[in-house]
Order: sequence, then C-alpha cells, then structure tokens
Amino acid sequence: MAYSKTGPIGYLIVWPEKGIDRVVAEIVTACSDSSRITHEKSLINTAINRLISLGCQSLHIQSLEQDRPRRELLIESGFREVQLYNTMSWSGYEVPPLKLPTGVGVRSFIQGTDELELTKLQNDTFGDSWGFCPNTIKEIRARVDLRDTVPDGILFLTEEGKSISYNWTTKQAGPSGTLGKIAMTGVHPRGRGRGLFLPTVIAGMRYLVSEGISTITLESNESNSSAQQVYTSLGFQRITRTIWYELETPS
Repeated sequence: MAYSKTGPIGYLIVWPEKGIDRVVAEIVTACSDSSRITHEKSLINTAINRLISLGCQSLHIQSLEQDRPRRELLIESGFREVQLYNTMSWSGYEVPPLKLPTGVGVRSFIQGTDELELTKLQNDTFGDSWGFCPNTIKEIRARVDLRDTVPDGILFLTEEGKSISYNWTTKQAGPSGTLGKIAMTGVHPRGRGRGLFLPTVIAGMRYLVSEGISTITLESNESNSSAQQVYTSLGFQRITRTIWYELETPS
C-alpha cells in the first residue's frame, strides 16, 4: 500500500507466474498531483524487489497509452515496451447468424464435468502466446465459480466429440447488468486454418445478446492481425490501447 499523510492513496498487487518465470504487477494510485510520481516510483521499486526475491526472470507492468507520466517512469526504471493490446467494444442487439462448417457443433460448458476439457483446451490454444501461463484444473474451477461467469456462457465448438475452439464470456454481476465481455476465445491448433475463429466469436456474442447484453468488450493483442480483422468486421471498435512493459533481471 502507498500512503500519504491523510491515508492510503495507492496499491501494488503482484502475481508470480513461476510457470513462465515472470511476475505481473498492477499499480493503482488515486492521487493526480505531483506526488503521484513519487508514490508510483516507490511501488515500482517494490515490485522490482519482489521480482528479485522470487527469483523470476521478468517483470511485466502495463500502462494506458495516454498515461505519459507512468510510461516515462517505467522507461526511467529500466523497462522497455514489449506488447500492445487493444481494448475493443461493440454495442447493439443484432449479431450475424452463426454459420458452422459441416460436422461442427456448439455446446455449453458443463460444470463439474468439463473442467479438465477446458483446462487442456485453453492451455493448448494459448501455449505459444505471449504472457500466457498454463492453467491448472484448480485455477479453472475457481475462475468458473466467480460471479461474472455463467457456465452456459462458456461455449465450445466441437467436431467428432472433440472441442476445437471456445469462447469464454462473462457478464456484469447482477440482474440488470448489460455489460458483457469475451474474456478468452481461440481455436485449438488442430482446428486452425479453417475459418473457425469468426463463428467462435459470433457464438459468444449471440449468447451474450440473448442474455440481454447490449455492450461487449474484449482485449486483443495488436500483433494478432487476423483476430483484429475479425473483430473489426463484426463492428468492434478500439476504445483504449495498453502498453505492456518488461524488466528483465540480469542473467
């Protein structure tokens, strides 16, 4: 926690991901005056010390593109830009029809049955993606139990009884929530090159709209041009851009 004379004004959360030898840090400060830099610098240094004590190789911290003070502070602290992510948003009530290839079906996640299936599918799908740390069944089970997830909103595209892609949607908690999110979506390596990403995204959008959701958000790596093209073709628009910064410990 970061404190001023009047009380807490910021915090640091550190997530060790030893499976990929990195630490992810989130920094939030409430002050907007010149003292912000002092407090953020202190929190960044705390994150660096935590990285060293954990014995991990890299530390990742993100910043909004327009947050120049934080970006400059990270650079001054030895970080470098490594990835760009776009937060995108779609609003409306009409989604394109779901057109599936012959032999491909869609079904919802079954809680208590599909945890292993989802764990393997997600790990295989994103195993070569930047910043992805493989999940355990315990982690997937805990994530499904969160209030913003409804098992019916985790959708699999299947072929011959095997899942070949998925769309994990979430929605704002509460009966009047109208904000939804595509939290994770992707195609398993065995299904790539067949145009399955578009119907996978549409399947999730159609589910959310059927639940009364009128605004859908997602995050996408800007380097994934094919995914960016699909989202844009469906009417998603970029609302913010996030830059991920990396600091590596000496070898």
